[in-house]
Amino acid sequence: MEDPLFCYFIAEPKRRRDWLTTVMKVALALGQRQGVLLRCGEGRLVGFAPGAYPPSAAVELREALPLLPATLKSRMSFAKLRAALAAVREMAKNHPTDPHWYVSVLGVAGAAQGQGLGASLLGNIITRADTDAVPIYLETANRANLSYYGRFGFETISEIDLPGDSPPLWTLLRK
Repeated sequence: MEDPLFCYFIAEPKRRRDWLTTVMKVALALGQRQGVLLRCGEGRLVGFAPGAYPPSAAVELREALPLLPATLKSRMSFAKLRAALAAVREMAKNHPTDPHWYVSVLGVAGAAQGQGLGASLLGNIITRADTDAVPIYLETANRANLSYYGRFGFETISEIDLPGDSPPLWTLLRK
């Protein structure tokens, strides 16, 4: 919940938590229907096998509809909403076109962090990608995650500067 980009979009913790609860429900549901949803204790990972991402425009629109009331309720400013949409556009523009696994969400509840749950979930996708002989791609807005993912063989491929005073976004690839 302390992701710098999400904190930038919605500064007030309760509204951010409520909004992120909806965002994560949507992401987990999409992962369950279109991709791979892995659970390990209080950890969750949503991944997409080669060719499964991005979903069709119709699926994206259907999945995004529950976000509209949550976004309005969060009182996200119009400027921050524009920044969020710009981040989504930049993520799509920088997404690889070659076959790859895509880690859309990797999260562990605060109290359960540091217990190896994220590593276990990520290890599962690494095994799948190695079996498929394809890389894994992901994005992060948290600078501390760069060294975390680096321990699993991920390399930073770009730093995306987003509009305004928004924090940057990094793209990573594990070959």
